[in-house]
Amino acid sequence: MRNTGLCYDRGIGGDQMKSFKWFKEVANNGCINSQYMVGNFFYEGCEIRGTEKDIIKVVHWLTKENENGGGFISRNIR
Repeated sequence: MRNTGLCYDRGIGGDQMKSFKWFKEVANNGCINSQYMVGNFFYEGCEIRGTEKDIIKVVHWLTKENENGGGFISRNIR
């Protein structure tokens, strides 16, 4: 399912709302790559994806990613 999100995000149909929907669904199922992507979408904020900048949601998703072994926070936030 993560690949479906990538396809929508990077070209096939170019539907950013569907991309976000798929990434979020997979993130909720524990995929660390998708948890990072959802956190990044909230960091960037994007009307096309239907997300606004939201630091609380950024911290939430990147913390989940880190707890599941992703390590983005450990490597990049000090």
